[in-house]
Amino acid sequence: MIAKTRPEAQTSIDELCRSAWTLSALAVSLERGIARSIHAPASARELAARLGISEALIASVLDVLNAAGLVVKAGERYALSPGLGAVLNESGADTLQADLRSTLATNAQMVLAARHPTCSIGGWRTDDAVAVEAQGNVSRAVMRRLLAEVFPGLPGLDQRLRADGALALDVGAGAAGIPITLCQHYPALRMVALDPSRSAIAIGTEQVRRAGLADRIELREQPGEALGDLDAYDFAYVAQMFFPDAVVDDALRATVRALKPGGYLLTGAACGPGSSLPEAVSRLRSVAWCGSTRFASDVQERLSTAGLSDVRPGPAYGALQWIVGQRQV
Repeated sequence: MIAKTRPEAQTSIDELCRSAWTLSALAVSLERGIARSIHAPASARELAARLGISEALIASVLDVLNAAGLVVKAGERYALSPGLGAVLNESGADTLQADLRSTLATNAQMVLAARHPTCSIGGWRTDDAVAVEAQGNVSRAVMRRLLAEVFPGLPGLDQRLRADGALALDVGAGAAGIPITLCQHYPALRMVALDPSRSAIAIGTEQVRRAGLADRIELREQPGEALGDLDAYDFAYVAQMFFPDAVVDDALRATVRALKPGGYLLTGAACGPGSSLPEAVSRLRSVAWCGSTRFASDVQERLSTAGLSDVRPGPAYGALQWIVGQRQV
């Protein structure tokens, strides 16, 4: 790639700043219910009266989204673009809102940490309750997609998780989005959810209570590498993309020992090689999450070393590559 000249570099910087403001405008439109309230073309004044918030805020937010192609403006009236409408219908405004909350909070944490020379920049931080809960909501949407697209390709797993006495494990559970989704899908399933963060466990406990699943989901304030269960679980999900290098291999080995023979382990590699902007951003996000980069080939090797057989890649969603393995029968 040819290096940019100074004017070109300044133009790119200006575009990046505008992109940041555009993302914030989209987040505000969801946080304040603006996007959700546009069921038919409406003016900023009408929306302000409906929502009880500033007409100037609504107009400025929607003008930005109009310029970005996410909103369509005709005269003084605004409507969602067909594309944004489809996104909200398919994934839901709550899921998009959670994704934006998690992304913006993680970026803010990384920048704030960078201001302090002695503070580690990389690594998932659980002291931001909004970010933890938002990531849990994103995990729910991710697991619903996995149930539709990955689980049917794993022979015997559906039967295992529907059987009486079925037990599954989530290592790095955060706000318990994945255990909640799995237990809602499988009526007989019970789950154990681990996280080393007391604040994350507190948030997860409240989410489980709200879902009415306190009798089926056990939350433990425990790191994955300290798991001592043996031959207990039919399925395990490991959020290794949030684990630092110092503990990830021990956590994977402990999880494999905890699986029943024939049990499945599912995880993902959150970043990819390459020089494109999406690939480069995926590596920065990985460093923000766990402090390093782990590509799919590295994760597959770690799973094999930990004792899994038939380790193979699953579907890729952008830079996120799902990986699955099975403990030998």
